[in-house]
Amino acid sequence: MKSTTPLAAATLATAMLAGVATAAEPPLPETVSEAKTRFEAHNIDRLFPESPRYPYPPANVRGESLRELLAGTVSVSRDTGFYEPVRDLQIAYTGRDGQAVTCQLAGKFGAQMFRRWSWAPGRERAEDGTVRPIVLRQPRTAGPREGLWSLLHDGETGEVVWHVRDPGVFGGTFSSSWVQRHSGHLQERLPAATWTLCPDFPSAEELGVGVNHAQTATSYDRLVAQDPGRRIHRPGLVSEDVAEKGVSHSTWAQAIVEGLADADGRALVGWTGWPDTRAFVFYAPLAAVWAFEARDPDGAAGERVRSVSALSGHGIASARGGVVWQGWPALFPRYDMATERHPLAAQHDRLIGGTLAREIAGLPAGTRFEASGAVTYPDDADRESAWKCGAAGSVPELEPATWQSHGDVIEIVPSGRSSGTRVWLDDLVAALEDDGMRKPQAELTASDEIECLRSALGRARARIRELAANLEEVKAENALLEALLKEAMKQ
Repeated sequence: MKSTTPLAAATLATAMLAGVATAAEPPLPETVSEAKTRFEAHNIDRLFPESPRYPYPPANVRGESLRELLAGTVSVSRDTGFYEPVRDLQIAYTGRDGQAVTCQLAGKFGAQMFRRWSWAPGRERAEDGTVRPIVLRQPRTAGPREGLWSLLHDGETGEVVWHVRDPGVFGGTFSSSWVQRHSGHLQERLPAATWTLCPDFPSAEELGVGVNHAQTATSYDRLVAQDPGRRIHRPGLVSEDVAEKGVSHSTWAQAIVEGLADADGRALVGWTGWPDTRAFVFYAPLAAVWAFEARDPDGAAGERVRSVSALSGHGIASARGGVVWQGWPALFPRYDMATERHPLAAQHDRLIGGTLAREIAGLPAGTRFEASGAVTYPDDADRESAWKCGAAGSVPELEPATWQSHGDVIEIVPSGRSSGTRVWLDDLVAALEDDGMRKPQAELTASDEIECLRSALGRARARIRELAANLEEVKAENALLEALLKEAMKQ
């Protein structure tokens, strides 16, 4: 069983950035009438209808009022199309439980499409700092992800115009703009034509909604001519001032990170395919994003990590330094969330709060892994007892080191190096102390002692080679300085 939460985000694909208004872009329509007039004027000489492009979502109902307006209503409309023939009829029931069902007849081709969605009010921030209300739809059945919508409502006539965000490349440059997709009205009951077009559409009894038996036509104009329907008139919800002003980038980013942290290490799948259609986990103590292959948040629990990224105020960058996703999204994200914390989050909690009970991967008992990324060794007085080979008088020098999480694997990186020793997280967690008690080192056997001495001899030889190489470098530098000095004395 999954839960859905209006979190705020981050992890792993191309950002859907809002378009930037220019002098050539039309101002946003503020009413249904204005949107229709603009659309007709834009298409006066076009063979196929095409919507004007708007940089921000046209809307005239405030975000806090969208649920009040839409919940329990039926939207009946024609698809105004976008570089395609006009579609005849689209019916959408928006439930009070956050679920929606749509039925669409696709124009001259006659294709019928029945789909289920989850829906919720949403928000989008423009580059000028204004935040506008939108409607989010997350598909629950196969089909296109047209998940970002904005709404213009006429409170006197019940008419509505729906715009959808349409990211893509136009004129050779990346663009993300809002285009008109549906024009129609809101009414109380489902048209009888609903089941003619989509026989699998849920029954009116199942949805808890009435049926308008007079509306049997399968095109919008003919259906309205039969019966205009009991329209939804909510003039009190229409506003000329729906945009929040002056929301700074830092405030927006902080809200997203706080929302991710609220997930408490549980796997998430972003609505509308943002930032990816696959599951990811944000682990707040390390500001890390772990990505998985699963498309379902609960399905990520048994998977290995696909990729690891670091989250900052500027976006998400891979651990190797390459940018996976840069810049905060215009969209305030919403997610499906796993019911339980991901096992990796619980293991990292233990690792950060624990102490090694035995030697592993060249680290002595008593080693700790700090959330800052530092590796902390035991005090000098404890080092001999912390090493298996301590009883043989072989205690290696410990280099300062940091640790990095790669999800399933932990990398111990000595100071001054770009890479280090990788250890399975499972093995490290298994080596931690239980209830704060360090496990005593087993007594050395003869073969153990020989192995310890061989290890110490190997470290000593490596150190000699390192010092010899340093000595040769010093000799070479001295020879160069002597040559330069002689040359200078000749002059």
